[in-house]
Amino acid sequence: MNTVWITRTEPGASQQADVLRAHGYPVMIWPLLDIEFLEPPQLLVNGDLVEDSGRVAALLSVPPRMVIALSGHAVRAAAGQGLLGDASAAIAIAVGGQTAALLSDMVTDVIVPAQATSEGILALPELTRLAAGDTVWILAGIGGIELLAQQLLSQYGVTVVKFELYRRVGRPQPPEVDAHRIGAVVIASQQGLNVFTKQWQDMSGSPLVPLIVPSDRVAAAAAEAGFVHVHIAGGA
Repeated sequence: MNTVWITRTEPGASQQADVLRAHGYPVMIWPLLDIEFLEPPQLLVNGDLVEDSGRVAALLSVPPRMVIALSGHAVRAAAGQGLLGDASAAIAIAVGGQTAALLSDMVTDVIVPAQATSEGILALPELTRLAAGDTVWILAGIGGIELLAQQLLSQYGVTVVKFELYRRVGRPQPPEVDAHRIGAVVIASQQGLNVFTKQWQDMSGSPLVPLIVPSDRVAAAAAEAGFVHVHIAGGA
């Protein structure tokens, strides 16, 4: 049996590998990205970067109506910097069960969408509890798709405060890997796909290798990059 290459960041990579190994799959863990936490985080309000310390302090003094966590990395960073102390009463939404488990240590009743994507969050009925003038915090990394913030702003008239708590940095390709012995590759994000595509080409890897991706959006990008067998897992 050929090896499954897990490219996502830790600790998710090892957790996923344990599950696959328990089902009999040989696994190689080699994350394509490293995580660098930002302290303090970058704050964007309705899409605009806020750098004035006085305004940042004012934003943090207003408890949010809703907190949306887009990754476990974001929750760890926010908790470590004490940002969630005033958010314990907020409606809490987390993408994926592992992110929800981390967030539940600080808030109660964490909601997990059926689809672990921005579209899945936007389909949640809990969003109808928002009113114009409410504040929504989004815990995330630098960059990424801005669909969620844009839709919250336009559809509900809320103030969207996005905390960019970390950045992803590309890693070198794994040493001495035989691309022909890789039977499938797990991709966790658009940025991870971009790094993988370049490295796979450098390895003379086949575009026929099965890719397991988290969303329709990443699947479309993989197909555009020339990969033929792309499978959507519905989450990282």
